[in-house]
Amino acid sequence: FFSTSKMAVNPHLNQLFHASIAQTTPETIAAHASEANPIDPERKAFLEAAFGENTYNVVDRMKAAVEVCKNPKAEEDDLLESLEALQYEVEQMDYAQDLYKIGGTAPVIALLEHDSPEVRMNAAWVLATAANQNPAVQKQMKEFDLLAKALQCLNKETDTNATQKMLLCVAALIRGDPEMHEPFLAMNGYASVAGLSKHKAIKVRRKAVFFLLTILQQSSKEEMDKVVCENRLLHFLEGGLKTCLEETEVPDEDILQQTLNTLSLLVPPSEQVLASAKDCGLPATLCAVDKQLTQDTREALKELWTATEVFRN
Repeated sequence: FFSTSKMAVNPHLNQLFHASIAQTTPETIAAHASEANPIDPERKAFLEAAFGENTYNVVDRMKAAVEVCKNPKAEEDDLLESLEALQYEVEQMDYAQDLYKIGGTAPVIALLEHDSPEVRMNAAWVLATAANQNPAVQKQMKEFDLLAKALQCLNKETDTNATQKMLLCVAALIRGDPEMHEPFLAMNGYASVAGLSKHKAIKVRRKAVFFLLTILQQSSKEEMDKVVCENRLLHFLEGGLKTCLEETEVPDEDILQQTLNTLSLLVPPSEQVLASAKDCGLPATLCAVDKQLTQDTREALKELWTATEVFRN
């Protein structure tokens, strides 16, 4: 079960194994030792066959899944099953790199434009999982110009679940890789993500604002000012807050917190940032938010609210 070879055990069988281990103690072993009998040949053959059916070669399984992904005539159910298999395997960093080695990256990327939103979603999920916190895979993905492709697909995606996974894919490609920040900016990536702050689904808006915060936290003050001024970032954040107020009359606490966190990164703001804030009406929107805050939210966000006061003047 703990072999380092390219063999894997059925996940359900593995769960059963760990549950058994948890129940095994020296006392139980000693208590049953005297009851143990040599296994008969027939029983041994049965167990070997059973275990053989529940083990598989990971790379072979991935290759089979990739072949389905390559087939332009593959049924949707078959594609989903194959993407699910790849998704499971690429959660391990070594197998994530194997996706590239077996020629599986390009076929999965191609599925980002499949007619089925479920297929698009799962393809983006496989790529996001493979690249997440995996520098080797991030480097591999650059050969396919995947960031540009993912942003293009994100901009035109209409399905909520697929949009979330596309966003996850974009985040995985640039998280922890400073070299990707400049290309991301040049591709208007910040504007693409910030545009989701007005998405119809609040869960997408939350992820978009959190994504912006995460990426900006890895940037210098000069880079952040450039992002704000060239991508109209504050215009999108203001629009996101206004959308929340229009929908619920009470601002969504998660979105508000991440927005304030983002604004706090810009303090003290440059003249250009302040001009951008006033140009988009951010002070007025923040004042409108202030009037709608519940006492609990006000208390929870007290420090952030104070730290970003300059944007309400």
